[in-house]
Amino acid sequence: MDTLASENWSVWGCEASIVVTDPTALAAARAIATAVTRQVDDACSRFRPDSELVLIAPLLPAGATVSPTLAVLIEGALQAARLTDGDVDPTLGNELA
Repeated sequence: MDTLASENWSVWGCEASIVVTDPTALAAARAIATAVTRQVDDACSRFRPDSELVLIAPLLPAGATVSPTLAVLIEGALQAARLTDGDVDPTLGNELA
């Protein structure tokens, strides 16, 4: 039987957890999760003045080229809006701010 290994940490004010069936893979799995959350934060954090989304916001009315990461995240957000009939709405940033 495989031995489980896990780690918890805080991300964006929430608790993140990772569980692996191979304890020797825990550090690598945590590094991957940390790298991905860092990419998301770099691309679209509304709390960071240096995030891609904040930096390009003034350009958006005229159209702007975005990174592949931000493009994937926007498509995912729009898909969530479609699948939930708008219950999940990626356009509420100003209201939340």
